[in-house]
Amino acid sequence: MASSLVPRVADQDQFERLARRVYSKMYRLAFQLARNRSDAEDLTQEALLRACKGYATYQGDKPFENWAMRILTRIFLDHCRRKARRPQTVSSDNPVWAQEGCPSPEFVSDQTYGDPEYALLRECLGDRVGQTLDSLSAPLRKMVWMADVEGMSYRDIAVALDVPIGTVRSRLHRAHKMMRDVYGSL
Repeated sequence: MASSLVPRVADQDQFERLARRVYSKMYRLAFQLARNRSDAEDLTQEALLRACKGYATYQGDKPFENWAMRILTRIFLDHCRRKARRPQTVSSDNPVWAQEGCPSPEFVSDQTYGDPEYALLRECLGDRVGQTLDSLSAPLRKMVWMADVEGMSYRDIAVALDVPIGTVRSRLHRAHKMMRDVYGSL
């Protein structure tokens, strides 16, 4: 059974070389999507594990990076779908008092507390840019990240996301327009 999880030795060496080459880009994309270090690490690890398991299906004539990024994206989207089906948790450890000296606390969702790394990133980018990025949906934010931060071509983004190149162009245009509108209104 373990042999079905691990590629042949020759393939394993090649997979490890390819995985090392794309690990940092995968982590950066996972961090951009998940917005916290712990989830980004989990997403990256899961994507590499699935890529290792499915390495026999990888077509060597296509870029490994795009194939791995597509796996990561699908894992993230699955994670979002599962998370949306779960009830939202409330932290009883961190009550927020409505007013100073008020005896009854208001409890807030634990999802409103930011990750320190994300807070630092937002501080570096500025509140206006951070709010602008927050206004985008996760798929659009991912496309903007791939195009504007990673510098990927429209063609590479289309391959990584498994969508037509025209879809990439139109969605990026729409995302940039939305960002301009939100940035201008802040």
